[in-house]
Amino acid sequence: VSEAGARALGDALASPKCALVVADVSRNFLGAGGVAAAANGIARGAAAGAARLRALHLGHNAFGCAGAVALARVSRVSDAFGRLETLDAPGNGMGPEGIAALARGVLSARGAPRLRELRLQGNPMGAAGARALARASLALPDGDEGEALSPAFATHGSLRVLGLGSAKLGVG
Repeated sequence: VSEAGARALGDALASPKCALVVADVSRNFLGAGGVAAAANGIARGAAAGAARLRALHLGHNAFGCAGAVALARVSRVSDAFGRLETLDAPGNGMGPEGIAALARGVLSARGAPRLRELRLQGNPMGAAGARALARASLALPDGDEGEALSPAFATHGSLRVLGLGSAKLGVG
């Protein structure tokens, strides 16, 4: 598919006539620009009333932190992932910063409120990324490790599966 194909896919996903509920573009050399183009298309489609996507599979596209930030931005500023139940993004080279941005984006109140599965295996998130992911899933603000869970914060109640295999969690 490559980045040019991802732009074409983004245009198709932007159409109010698009009825796609599952998109699998795994192993297609999308890169950060391709993921951003597809995500922007999903956002444009959501704005046109076509937010039907329930599963998005982006595994092994090597989009790194820049692609993760693009996905997070779209999930925070639109209803693009409002019905998303599965986000599968293993093996994309997302480090701690990318994982933190993605977690804050898709685990936010507006992000993907129905998200049941988040699969991030094989991304070198390390301990810092795991910590950011845990804090976002508990709706805690970024900050000190010693902060107590306040009743004002709620967990991301729909998340049931979190895939973190080979994510180098013990690495600082």
